[in-house]
Amino acid sequence: MVGLTNLSLSQKTRRQVACMDEVLLMTRVGHSVHFFLSFSSLTCACSLFEGPILGWLNVIEAHKATNTEMPVNLVMCFEGMEESGSEGLEELVVAEAQQHFKDVDAVCISDNYWLGVDSPCITYGLRGLAYFSVNVSGPKADLHSGVFGNTVHEPMTDLFALFSKLVTPQGKILIPGINEKVAPLTEEERKLYKAINVSVGDFENAIGAKTTIHDNKVDCLMGRMRYPSEFSPL
Repeated sequence: MVGLTNLSLSQKTRRQVACMDEVLLMTRVGHSVHFFLSFSSLTCACSLFEGPILGWLNVIEAHKATNTEMPVNLVMCFEGMEESGSEGLEELVVAEAQQHFKDVDAVCISDNYWLGVDSPCITYGLRGLAYFSVNVSGPKADLHSGVFGNTVHEPMTDLFALFSKLVTPQGKILIPGINEKVAPLTEEERKLYKAINVSVGDFENAIGAKTTIHDNKVDCLMGRMRYPSEFSPL
């Protein structure tokens, strides 16, 4: 883990920060409210990580260039091991909770995407994740399908049967109780999705195929932002 003790905002330094794999930077600027900003996997993609990181640095740079006082304190933590489980990050936060991260009032994570290429996007909420593992046991050794096919229970077939009972092809989760925890949609909230500058075509262009579950942008956006996502076995 590399520590940076001061923040140089030259063009050269910005390029270096964007290319670093593991960076830890903690600093306080300005007064009033404290924020903890966490950026992970600096080397993944410009739109997902480096771009938002440089956006924060550009904001600080603009305040410095115009001699404008920062309205908040900033405590930054750069770490680049998301794809490896962010090993050590939790321990760091706990260890520094009453030191560098003391009195932090809010957390801002710049780990997200724009919805398109025309309008900036500010993420103000995340749905969260829940992980489960399923193990199906079978014969003690691999079997020849020509000898034992349709004779014994096949673990892979059993897994297909289990997964088919968790979600429909239309993305509806079948596990009792999950959808009931989602707050009812109001007409006021629906109007917010209608006003967002994105189209179904933007989703299709991003994935390179016409395979969206929904045929209108409002349902696409709610599927991405509001409702629990489909079960994805890995």
